[in-house]
Amino acid sequence: MTYLTTTLTDQKTNLSFQKTTVTASQNVTTTYTLVEGGQMTYTPTSSSAEVMIEFSTAFARKDPDNSTLFRVQIGDTVGTLGDVVTNNTDYFNGFAGTVTSGLVNTSDVITLKYKLSGWSGAKIIQIQCKAIGGALESIVNANKVTSSSADLLYNPTMIMYEVS
Repeated sequence: MTYLTTTLTDQKTNLSFQKTTVTASQNVTTTYTLVEGGQMTYTPTSSSAEVMIEFSTAFARKDPDNSTLFRVQIGDTVGTLGDVVTNNTDYFNGFAGTVTSGLVNTSDVITLKYKLSGWSGAKIIQIQCKAIGGALESIVNANKVTSSSADLLYNPTMIMYEVS
């Protein structure tokens, strides 16, 4: 038997979606940089809203080893971006590591998910990344079969919505 309910506790509202078509992979450097396709301007319906971010991309090794650290930044303009909370606790995701042992040919498609408290007016949200270990080079928005194979491009998507 199937039941229809009209009072769901996790309804998605005020949904914004973007898909970015990339033409090349993006090198991950030792400083935080915007991940292509990882920026959106969003306005919640109220400051008490719970806002969800879902960002899908791929990461891979540039050489045989890799490391990638992602973070979320928020601000009124690109020039005023900052951490979501003090020390950005819970708004970082790391993949691979800081040593080469056991990381050879790591590659995957990932979806990063974050929940933010609402705010008033429009804010810019950015997903940024950098290399965890300086000698471990990575790429984003692409996969590789092996470190010497061609990049298999991945078009990232970013979705923002409110849950109630």
